[in-house]
Amino acid sequence: MLLLRTRDFDLKKWTQNELTENERHQISVDVQRAFVQFYKKDAIDYERKRSSLEYMITQTCSRFPQLHYYQGFHDICTVFLNVVGMEKGLQCVVGASLFWLRDFMEPRLEQTMQHLDIVMELVERANKRLGAHLKRIPDFQPIFCLSWIITWFSHNLDDLDTVYRCFDCILSTDPLFPVYMAASIVLEASSAILSLDSDLSSVHGYLSTMDLNDIDMEHILSQSLDLRDRFPYHTLKTSLEERSCVPRFKGHFLYSLDLEKEMDFNLLPLTIQTKQQSLTLLFSVYSLTFALFYVINASF
Repeated sequence: MLLLRTRDFDLKKWTQNELTENERHQISVDVQRAFVQFYKKDAIDYERKRSSLEYMITQTCSRFPQLHYYQGFHDICTVFLNVVGMEKGLQCVVGASLFWLRDFMEPRLEQTMQHLDIVMELVERANKRLGAHLKRIPDFQPIFCLSWIITWFSHNLDDLDTVYRCFDCILSTDPLFPVYMAASIVLEASSAILSLDSDLSSVHGYLSTMDLNDIDMEHILSQSLDLRDRFPYHTLKTSLEERSCVPRFKGHFLYSLDLEKEMDFNLLPLTIQTKQQSLTLLFSVYSLTFALFYVINASF
């Protein structure tokens, strides 16, 4: 909970808005197929779990209407629900959505595709031979790792402990860490990729069918931390929009208590467009940061 810099969110402070029919339909469809990879043999109350999951998703997206549901968001919500239950899970989902996932929750895909561009840049800088091999492929884009990044690997891994480990590392670093993980997996497969012809069907076919359950994810996490140290975000040529959660992450909570000065709320796609609601958000975030500061100091 502390890693998400959250507390008991009073969602009543934000007006609940109606979701579109398309959003409701997609959420319903995704919820119905949730939990399958984690509970293939367990006798659990599916309906209760799925009802809780749908509640968490709809509450988040309806209270913050500029955060748009995307396929795969339910996978992340599922993990929080499993770990801390519905009430605390909702708090975690709200915190994750506002400050880790919001680039993927925009109505257009530009920010999401820029995350994929960073994967390619990291691969090219870390392994020039592999980067050159991939650049020779016309129209090559790392679409194969989209589900890895936007679900924090929870959609592609079957072992819950491994999923929890990935979440721990992501929440202990920053919103771009899943991108470093994706690049590390591609780099780890460099020998196999280089043995393939430089054509889209061969390389993309290999990468898109790669089973992450066969990969030593602990090693990948270690490699990702090293890659992040070698090529931190501020040194990359690929830059995200100013409103992105990545370049503004430290200014939100990590180092500053002067949030009114550090945060430009006009850049955050999470508020209703009224001055009163912006002030409500400001005071809520300021109170949250003060509470976190008090807890940390009280522990010493």
